[in-house]
Amino acid sequence: MFERFTDGARGVLVRAQQEAGELGHAHIGTEHFVLGLLAEGDSVAARALESLGVGLQSARDRLVVDSGRGPSQHGHLPFTPEAKRTLEFSLREALQLGHDYIGTEHILLAVVRDPATRGARMLTELGCTPEAVRQRVLEVAPAAGAGQAERIASSAGRLRVRSGSAAGYGPLSSRLAALERWVGLVPDLAELDEQIAQVHRDTEAAIDAQEFRAAEALSDSEHELIAERDRRSRQRRPGPSLADQVARLQAEVARLQEALRRHGIDPDS
Repeated sequence: MFERFTDGARGVLVRAQQEAGELGHAHIGTEHFVLGLLAEGDSVAARALESLGVGLQSARDRLVVDSGRGPSQHGHLPFTPEAKRTLEFSLREALQLGHDYIGTEHILLAVVRDPATRGARMLTELGCTPEAVRQRVLEVAPAAGAGQAERIASSAGRLRVRSGSAAGYGPLSSRLAALERWVGLVPDLAELDEQIAQVHRDTEAAIDAQEFRAAEALSDSEHELIAERDRRSRQRRPGPSLADQVARLQAEVARLQEALRRHGIDPDS
């Protein structure tokens, strides 16, 4: 899982250990993750928290009030079970947003995923509810593909044919597209699309079952299949498609028919 962490996310873990050690705490918990997130000043998570009025010093002071301070600790500090679970949830947060990496934003979302974690409680004490944190993070780092549906709908609207000799273009274009695939002018991606859809469903099922290792492996497979689909889709032979050529011919026929009518000639007779 850690190979998916961005440099910023890895920096958070390093800074969390430093903060825990300097405070004399014998472990790294989700409360130290919050300090690490804030210490990684240029990160998405730090910007989200700072925009909500939470700074590093105020969070550190809050933690000292809650947990005290002792002699500095040196060397390796273990993660608490809660912290380990939070790191696992960071993968789930990334997958649910369609991201193929784990960044500081995903760690923050994982911290507030369970309001009972020490990190989430500390943020609440500082005036940041889990709901407010999640909303702000999603504003800063939206899910992958946001707005894609609108773009697809807009494109589809431009392809609608209103009337005239090209009224049958839609069904005809579908048949011609199938013909192009059959003769090899364009690759047939239907089977690959089904594989991608199945792997995506399997990934979602693994996430719901909290089988994160399986979800990570499936997610990798999905991205490989998507990359292969993109590679195949670029193999189309140059030049306009059969459907486009037929559409242009139909438009030209309609233009000639109108010209004949203007000269008193019925093109249908």
